Amino acid sequence: MRPNVVIFMTDQQRGATLDPGHRLRALTPNVDAMAADGVRFSRAYAPSPHCCPARTSFMTGRHPIEHGVWNNVNVANALSRGPRPGTPVWSRDLASAGYALGFAGKWHVSNTENPWIRARADQDQPWVSYIGPLGPHDPYQPPQEFLDQYDPDAIHLEDSFADPMTDKPALYRRIRDRFDQLTEPEHREALRHYLAFCSYEDALFGEVVAAVAESGQLDDTIFIYLSDHGDYAGDHGLWCKGLPAFTSAYHVPLVIGGRPIQAANRGGVVDAAVSLMDIGPTLLELCGAEVAHPMSGRSLVPALTGEPIAERDLLLATEGNETYGNQRILLAGDWKLVVNMFDRDELYHLATDPGEMKNLLHRGDEPRAVGVPEETRVPEELRAVVEDLYARLWRLAVGYGDDLTNGYILTALGQYGPGVAASPRP
Repeated sequence: MRPNVVIFMTDQQRGATLDPGHRLRALTPNVDAMAADGVRFSRAYAPSPHCCPARTSFMTGRHPIEHGVWNNVNVANALSRGPRPGTPVWSRDLASAGYALGFAGKWHVSNTENPWIRARADQDQPWVSYIGPLGPHDPYQPPQEFLDQYDPDAIHLEDSFADPMTDKPALYRRIRDRFDQLTEPEHREALRHYLAFCSYEDALFGEVVAAVAESGQLDDTIFIYLSDHGDYAGDHGLWCKGLPAFTSAYHVPLVIGGRPIQAANRGGVVDAAVSLMDIGPTLLELCGAEVAHPMSGRSLVPALTGEPIAERDLLLATEGNETYGNQRILLAGDWKLVVNMFDRDELYHLATDPGEMKNLLHRGDEPRAVGVPEETRVPEELRAVVEDLYARLWRLAVGYGDDLTNGYILTALGQYGPGVAASPRP
């Protein structure tokens, strides 16, 4: 018998809310119970820090630079209004394999209650139910009963809250300045509301699991709990998502539980970097459906059966949203490289600087240097690492058909532009 699937995608929940011991760990007993019987992925990332690009990548298994959704398509000045014509989605592959598909929540067509999962209990056809609640997206307005679970005196902002960001792009500081109208106690209260909102989403997830159990389908169902992207939640004095490029806007929770988990692997934690693009290939394999179109994601099924999955580089991208700015981000092991078309680039060593406080490419207020090769402005001990990271980033971008790899000045004349991927220096 083929499995049923519940996909529960929250909106704007950062991965740290499920990380044990983290300062931003939320109270999530229902997701914790699922993780105890399933597998948690500690380094899951959205390909974009915006809803529409990230969700399109989730549904297609492809990067935003492949499917063409750069921004939230409903904003007035959107550059992209939808995927490129002919872009395939893996839900159609599941339908072709005989699955019934249900959709509820964000972008739903009605507010009418529809007991869809319970109605499937008496039918032989396997099903996939996608559920998309609206939280913990701003405005952070959880029910009072969940707010009461958090002691205001126990709420602490991340250390990066005090980051002056003098080594970051000026646009970052401009965005941060908008939030500086809040006092520090008001920032902490906002964080309390955000964490309480995460707890509310956990309670909703618990109701879904209970409905599946009550209908007698628990043992035949796969559960996937995840989010479309993260939230700065006070990091660097910022809130919400999008520009800048700090990891908290890209890092998302991901737990897979239920039927496919081998007993010996229950409660496991996978530390390899994975992407929302991986969910499609994973579900098609678990459900025995044909992969009808190429996807950039990869199946996570080996991780569910206790097999290791290889570490890999991840390419993240944004064009901004209402405020535009081209960014390409490479996550490569402990390194994170940010290419900014609008300001200085960024380099962080995440193992020693998880808060992304020190931009290793910042050169300070140096005088203009005419005729000086750009690589000489990089600290000598980092030059080999920097060139390798740029080459890996541009190699991925070129391979995925990124339009940013063009002949215009900022890209083409960069010392570490796309050419470094094709023409390694001696």
